[in-house]
Amino acid sequence: MSKKQNTPAEPETLIYCGPSLRGIAPQYTAFTGGLPEELRVQCGKTPALRALLVTPDKLAETRAALRDPDSALSTIFDRAAADMKGVG
Repeated sequence: MSKKQNTPAEPETLIYCGPSLRGIAPQYTAFTGGLPEELRVQCGKTPALRALLVTPDKLAETRAALRDPDSALSTIFDRAAADMKGVG
């Protein structure tokens, strides 16, 4: 009998709420069935981007947080944008 590895599955749909990445992912792009390789690479270079990938049920909450300049998520967004200047 073989054992299945318990690896967490990526949600079926994720919405990218980070700064637009020209040619990779405009802000609020939905991805179903996994992320494109280029976005995975960017998330590796700028780990804060992972916090800006949300499931559809979190989209409204995330958008509200991004509009609030004092929210933690807004700070993450600003930091990611600064880290990625000149990318995309």
